[in-house]
Amino acid sequence: TIDGKGNSITGDGTGNGLALVNASNVTVTNLTISNFSTGFFADPAIGLIIDSINITDSTVGLDLYQINQSTVSNSNFERNNLALNINDSHFNIFQKNTLTGNGSGKGIYLQNANNATITNHTINNFSVGVYADPAVGIIFENNTVANSTNTGLVFDQINLSSVKNNLFQQNALGINLTNSYFNTLTNNLFNDTLNVIDTKNNTWNATYNCSISNWTNIIGGSCQGGNFWSNYSGVDDGSGAIPHNNGTDGIGDT
Repeated sequence: TIDGKGNSITGDGTGNGLALVNASNVTVTNLTISNFSTGFFADPAIGLIIDSINITDSTVGLDLYQINQSTVSNSNFERNNLALNINDSHFNIFQKNTLTGNGSGKGIYLQNANNATITNHTINNFSVGVYADPAVGIIFENNTVANSTNTGLVFDQINLSSVKNNLFQQNALGINLTNSYFNTLTNNLFNDTLNVIDTKNNTWNATYNCSISNWTNIIGGSCQGGNFWSNYSGVDDGSGAIPHNNGTDGIGDT
């Protein structure tokens, strides 16, 4: 275990702040890294636990190459041109991290990263919030992606993945799916200049259900359906086909 005990490592804008090479099953925690070319670099390894670290003002915040079955959580990334770079790394979990940019660069870049799970993030003020290519089995859930000057989430050759329960707000474009197939995107809120570009075979609706116990949809209603669209111009008037012929379920009918 590398416990920074709240201490800081500050550089001159070059080199690595911390590097782990061939170091599996290592925990890194309670550390602030600032002003490097790469704040934290690791390759190759399995079983890393990176928790409660801060990486700021670096070209690349956290760079993981050939890292598998590892976790990055409860960490803060500010003013990095690329906050998280995940390359040729599989079955990793990213949860409860905050990524804040300066209107350029990327929040998360997944390159050949199968079965990545990204949950409970706040990703704000990048050119692209998340860019992924190519991969299968990505889970992207319960995140907020906001103020992207280009696109909130880009899937390029991403298949058999899930995008659920996310807020996409004030992005120039919410989601762009390019050459991506058989993905499921439901119960998301889209409030962007342009919400979605999708030219392939993906699923945007869940099975209609208003009887799920202890569950609310993305806008606080009780019915499961599709997604919330800020530019939806229809009404919930009960004119839909059975079982959608309910004018009080919060699911659009026209």
